[in-house]
Amino acid sequence: MWNKLTLAMLVMWLGGCAVAPTSTVEPPQRTGNHQGAYEPSRSGSVYSTRDSGYGSTSTQGSQPSTGYVAPTPAPSSVRKAPVTASYSENSTGVSAADALLREGKTYHQRGQYANAANNFERAIRMAPRSPALYLAMAKTRLALNDYNNAIQMANRALSLLPSEGWGVSDARADAWTIIADSRAASGDRRGAEEARARAREYW
Repeated sequence: MWNKLTLAMLVMWLGGCAVAPTSTVEPPQRTGNHQGAYEPSRSGSVYSTRDSGYGSTSTQGSQPSTGYVAPTPAPSSVRKAPVTASYSENSTGVSAADALLREGKTYHQRGQYANAANNFERAIRMAPRSPALYLAMAKTRLALNDYNNAIQMANRALSLLPSEGWGVSDARADAWTIIADSRAASGDRRGAEEARARAREYW
Protein backbone atom coordinates (compact mmCIF):
# COMPACT_ATOMS: atom_id res chain seq x y z
CA MET A 1 0.00 0.00 0.00
CA TRP A 2 2.73 2.39 0.90
CA ASN A 3 4.65 1.49 -2.20
CA LYS A 4 1.66 2.22 -4.45
CA LEU A 5 1.14 5.61 -2.89
CA THR A 6 4.82 6.46 -3.29
CA LEU A 7 4.75 5.33 -6.92
CA ALA A 8 1.69 7.46 -7.70
CA MET A 9 3.26 10.59 -6.23
CA LEU A 10 6.44 9.92 -8.20
CA VAL A 11 4.44 9.68 -11.45
CA MET A 12 2.63 12.94 -10.74
CA TRP A 13 5.90 14.69 -9.99
CA LEU A 14 7.49 13.48 -13.20
CA GLY A 15 4.42 14.55 -15.19
CA GLY A 16 4.58 18.05 -13.74
CA CYS A 17 8.22 18.43 -14.71
CA ALA A 18 7.46 17.45 -18.32
CA VAL A 19 5.10 20.45 -18.87
CA ALA A 20 6.81 23.43 -20.49
CA PRO A 21 6.84 26.62 -18.44
CA THR A 22 4.19 29.09 -19.27
CA SER A 23 5.53 32.25 -21.05
CA THR A 24 4.61 35.60 -19.64
CA VAL A 25 3.41 38.31 -22.08
CA GLU A 26 4.01 41.80 -20.82
CA PRO A 27 1.52 44.53 -21.76
CA PRO A 28 2.70 47.26 -24.18
CA GLN A 29 4.73 49.93 -22.49
CA ARG A 30 2.91 53.23 -22.02
CA THR A 31 4.72 56.45 -22.83
CA GLY A 32 4.12 59.78 -21.19
CA ASN A 33 0.92 60.64 -19.41
CA HIS A 34 -1.36 60.33 -22.48
CA GLN A 35 -3.74 57.42 -22.06
CA GLY A 36 -3.91 54.98 -24.92
CA ALA A 37 -0.55 56.05 -26.39
CA TYR A 38 1.65 53.05 -27.14
CA GLU A 39 4.42 52.11 -29.52
CA PRO A 40 4.70 48.32 -29.92
CA SER A 41 7.53 47.16 -32.19
CA ARG A 42 6.60 44.83 -35.03
CA SER A 43 9.29 43.73 -37.53
CA GLY A 44 10.96 47.12 -37.73
CA SER A 45 7.65 48.94 -38.20
CA VAL A 46 6.43 51.59 -35.82
CA TYR A 47 2.74 52.28 -35.28
CA SER A 48 1.92 55.37 -33.29
CA THR A 49 -1.46 56.55 -32.07
CA ARG A 50 -0.24 59.79 -30.52
CA ASP A 51 -2.52 62.77 -31.05
CA SER A 52 -0.40 65.34 -32.94
CA GLY A 53 -3.04 68.02 -32.99
CA TYR A 54 -3.95 67.46 -36.69
CA GLY A 55 -5.06 63.76 -36.33
CA SER A 56 -3.22 60.51 -35.71
CA THR A 57 -0.23 59.60 -37.91
CA SER A 58 1.28 56.25 -38.79
CA THR A 59 4.64 55.45 -40.35
CA GLN A 60 6.06 52.15 -41.59
CA GLY A 61 9.81 51.73 -41.97
CA SER A 62 11.29 54.83 -43.67
CA GLN A 63 8.02 56.17 -45.14
CA PRO A 64 7.41 59.91 -44.48
CA SER A 65 4.76 61.10 -42.09
CA THR A 66 1.32 61.97 -43.51
CA GLY A 67 0.63 64.75 -41.01
CA TYR A 68 -0.35 68.36 -41.72
CA VAL A 69 1.72 70.20 -44.32
CA ALA A 70 1.67 74.03 -44.32
CA PRO A 71 0.76 75.60 -47.69
CA THR A 72 3.65 77.11 -49.63
CA PRO A 73 3.40 80.74 -50.84
CA ALA A 74 2.65 81.39 -54.48
CA PRO A 75 5.70 82.00 -56.67
CA SER A 76 6.53 85.56 -57.60
CA SER A 77 5.62 84.88 -61.24
CA VAL A 78 1.97 84.43 -60.23
CA ARG A 79 1.69 87.76 -58.41
CA LYS A 80 -0.18 90.54 -60.15
CA ALA A 81 1.78 93.20 -61.94
CA PRO A 82 1.22 96.83 -60.87
CA VAL A 83 -1.46 98.66 -62.78
CA THR A 84 -0.25 101.75 -64.64
CA ALA A 85 -2.75 104.61 -64.66
CA SER A 86 -3.42 106.31 -67.98
CA TYR A 87 -5.14 109.49 -69.09
CA SER A 88 -7.01 110.47 -72.24
CA GLU A 89 -8.76 113.78 -72.82
CA ASN A 90 -11.34 112.02 -75.01
CA SER A 91 -12.01 108.90 -72.92
CA THR A 92 -13.73 108.34 -69.58
CA GLY A 93 -13.80 104.55 -69.47
CA VAL A 94 -17.60 104.51 -69.94
CA SER A 95 -18.87 104.34 -73.51
CA ALA A 96 -22.05 106.37 -72.86
CA ALA A 97 -20.06 109.06 -71.05
CA ASP A 98 -17.55 109.15 -73.92
CA ALA A 99 -20.38 109.93 -76.36
CA LEU A 100 -21.61 112.78 -74.13
CA LEU A 101 -18.06 114.11 -73.80
CA ARG A 102 -17.59 114.25 -77.57
CA GLU A 103 -20.97 115.89 -78.10
CA GLY A 104 -20.31 118.39 -75.32
CA LYS A 105 -17.01 119.42 -76.88
CA THR A 106 -18.80 119.98 -80.18
CA TYR A 107 -21.32 122.23 -78.42
CA HIS A 108 -18.46 124.14 -76.77
CA GLN A 109 -16.72 124.73 -80.10
CA ARG A 110 -19.97 126.11 -81.52
CA GLY A 111 -20.34 128.47 -78.58
CA GLN A 112 -23.35 126.58 -77.21
CA TYR A 113 -21.92 126.52 -73.71
CA ALA A 114 -25.17 125.76 -71.86
CA ASN A 115 -25.70 122.62 -73.96
CA ALA A 116 -22.08 121.65 -73.46
CA ALA A 117 -22.36 122.02 -69.68
CA ASN A 118 -25.55 119.93 -69.68
CA ASN A 119 -23.75 117.11 -71.52
CA PHE A 120 -20.77 117.21 -69.19
CA GLU A 121 -22.99 117.10 -66.10
CA ARG A 122 -24.77 114.00 -67.39
CA ALA A 123 -21.45 112.36 -68.25
CA ILE A 124 -20.01 113.09 -64.81
CA ARG A 125 -22.90 111.21 -63.20
CA MET A 126 -21.89 108.17 -65.29
CA ALA A 127 -18.12 108.50 -64.79
CA PRO A 128 -17.56 110.58 -61.64
CA ARG A 129 -13.81 109.92 -61.51
CA SER A 130 -12.90 110.98 -65.03
CA PRO A 131 -10.48 113.97 -65.01
CA ALA A 132 -11.24 114.61 -68.70
CA LEU A 133 -14.87 115.42 -67.88
CA TYR A 134 -14.00 117.85 -65.07
CA LEU A 135 -11.42 119.59 -67.24
CA ALA A 136 -13.94 120.00 -70.08
CA MET A 137 -16.52 121.29 -67.61
CA ALA A 138 -13.99 123.77 -66.18
CA LYS A 139 -13.37 125.23 -69.65
CA THR A 140 -17.10 125.56 -70.27
CA ARG A 141 -17.73 127.19 -66.86
CA LEU A 142 -14.98 129.69 -67.60
CA ALA A 143 -16.63 130.49 -70.94
CA LEU A 144 -19.92 131.03 -69.06
CA ASN A 145 -18.14 133.46 -66.67
CA ASP A 146 -18.90 131.06 -63.81
CA TYR A 147 -15.44 131.52 -62.29
CA ASN A 148 -15.94 129.83 -58.93
CA ASN A 149 -17.27 126.66 -60.51
CA ALA A 150 -14.53 126.80 -63.14
CA ILE A 151 -11.87 126.81 -60.39
CA GLN A 152 -13.66 124.04 -58.53
CA MET A 153 -13.87 121.81 -61.63
CA ALA A 154 -10.21 122.46 -62.51
CA ASN A 155 -9.08 121.52 -59.00
CA ARG A 156 -11.18 118.37 -59.19
CA ALA A 157 -9.48 117.43 -62.45
CA LEU A 158 -6.05 117.99 -60.88
CA SER A 159 -6.91 115.70 -57.97
CA LEU A 160 -7.97 112.88 -60.30
CA LEU A 161 -5.13 113.07 -62.81
CA PRO A 162 -2.48 110.35 -62.48
CA SER A 163 1.00 111.35 -61.35
CA GLU A 164 2.51 110.58 -64.74
CA GLY A 165 1.59 109.33 -68.19
CA TRP A 166 0.96 110.47 -71.73
CA GLY A 167 -0.83 113.84 -71.85
CA VAL A 168 -0.86 114.32 -68.06
CA SER A 169 1.49 117.34 -68.09
CA ASP A 170 -0.61 119.11 -70.75
CA ALA A 171 -3.79 118.44 -68.76
CA ARG A 172 -2.26 119.86 -65.58
CA ALA A 173 -1.07 122.94 -67.46
CA ASP A 174 -4.58 123.45 -68.89
CA ALA A 175 -6.18 123.10 -65.45
CA TRP A 176 -3.82 125.64 -63.83
CA THR A 177 -4.35 128.03 -66.77
CA ILE A 178 -8.13 127.85 -66.26
CA ILE A 179 -7.60 128.60 -62.56
CA ALA A 180 -5.34 131.53 -63.42
CA ASP A 181 -7.81 133.00 -65.93
CA SER A 182 -10.72 132.55 -63.51
CA ARG A 183 -8.86 134.27 -60.68
CA ALA A 184 -7.75 137.10 -62.93
CA ALA A 185 -11.34 137.62 -64.20
CA SER A 186 -12.62 137.71 -60.62
CA GLY A 187 -9.99 140.30 -59.57
CA ASP A 188 -7.54 137.99 -57.79
CA ARG A 189 -4.32 139.06 -59.53
CA ARG A 190 -1.96 137.52 -57.01
CA GLY A 191 -3.80 134.21 -57.16
CA ALA A 192 -3.75 134.38 -60.94
CA GLU A 193 0.05 134.87 -60.96
CA GLU A 194 0.57 131.92 -58.64
CA ALA A 195 -1.63 129.71 -60.81
CA ARG A 196 0.22 130.75 -63.99
CA ALA A 197 3.51 129.91 -62.31
CA ARG A 198 2.15 126.45 -61.55
CA ALA A 199 1.01 126.07 -65.15
CA ARG A 200 4.50 126.93 -66.46
CA GLU A 201 5.92 124.00 -64.49
CA TYR A 202 4.19 121.64 -66.95
CA TRP A 203 4.94 123.49 -70.21
